Amino acid sequence: RLTILSSDAQSSWGLLPDFVICDELSHWEKPDLWYSLISSAAKKPNCMLVVLTNAGVGRGWQWEVREAAQKSSRWYFSSLDGCQAKWISQNWLEEQREMLPGAVFDRLWNNRWQLSDGSFISLQEAEACRDESLKSQEQGRRGVRYFAAIDFAEKHDFTVGVLIHWEGEQLVVDRMDVIQPRPDQPVQVAWVEEWIERISTAFGNVCFVVDEYQLLSTIQKFESRVEIERFAFGAGKGNHALAINLRQLILRQGIRWYAGCGQLNDVAERNDLETELTSVMLRQNASGRCRIDHLSDGVHHDDRVFALGVAALKACESGCVADWMEVSEGGLV
Repeated sequence: RLTILSSDAQSSWGLLPDFVICDELSHWEKPDLWYSLISSAAKKPNCMLVVLTNAGVGRGWQWEVREAAQKSSRWYFSSLDGCQAKWISQNWLEEQREMLPGAVFDRLWNNRWQLSDGSFISLQEAEACRDESLKSQEQGRRGVRYFAAIDFAEKHDFTVGVLIHWEGEQLVVDRMDVIQPRPDQPVQVAWVEEWIERISTAFGNVCFVVDEYQLLSTIQKFESRVEIERFAFGAGKGNHALAINLRQLILRQGIRWYAGCGQLNDVAERNDLETELTSVMLRQNASGRCRIDHLSDGVHHDDRVFALGVAALKACESGCVADWMEVSEGGLV
């Protein structure tokens, strides 16, 4: 009899199996099901337990299982290095290498376990998207469709409002407004609502993307007057999509912005979108999803990058995508 278990660990306790297959262990978020299955396998002396998985990230419980099996004489351990699928061409692999962060490519295609997460992009790659002919815009143009995103933080992080549009096959940043909270002066939701009012009036055809949890009252206030899309800023799936999409746009110079875009006011040193892009990291979780993150030291931030990523993802999902988002013979590129 073959029994296929769901990820519900509670229903797996008490089994007496003869043969157990654990598929993609590196993507299991919690160890409870593993604890249940390996202890069940130990109850029958002739039970065989097989673990099939690709490389993971970090030094969590999945890594500890891998290392224990590798060192134990009671286990057969085998790991294949590099792409073993003969039907995948070298050209396709090179294309994947160009589009994925190094750490992600190494894990997915070379099957190498990653100690930690990779950096997002270099300063040179960020500066290549700067267009000296552009400047921050105050008014919109007739017939242009705009996309805006707002990342709101009351006390510790920046609050960012960014506006972009398609110009041919490139996205262009029209403006990026950043407000920094003070110890005795948190950012008010009123700033967000005033920004929506001002941008809507000045630019006309704007789709606003807003956090459906932090700014629910603002959404309810404006959704009958302006076009508002809800986005779960804290959701893993959405964060993965925006991180990969933004990185690809930057590497292929599919997005442009003006000099000093996102620069903080009242700060002498350079602290703009480009410097933030080079300071953030691309983290992977156990399931292989990526997200943009920053050092939690009170100095580094990721709010400008995240807001731009949300707006860019919405723009790309709206149908005006560039050639690099089309489906080729090798798949989605």
